[in-house]
Amino acid sequence: MKKQFAKLPKAEREKVELEYHGMKPEDFDAAMSRAKPHAPEAIRLSTRSSSKGKGKSTEKKRAA
Repeated sequence: MKKQFAKLPKAEREKVELEYHGMKPEDFDAAMSRAKPHAPEAIRLSTRSSSKGKGKSTEKKRAA
């Protein structure tokens, strides 16, 4: 959606934002039923969370 409105002049974007904020949740039902789910096929851990041993070794050095 960002790409769709990014090319509009600032006044037009503000007008669209006002319309959006005035909408009710029921107004989104039709659009959301057609929306593509954004769940990834596989959940990947970041390198920070997968290398926990490194963090523990630094803690031991600090404590010693």
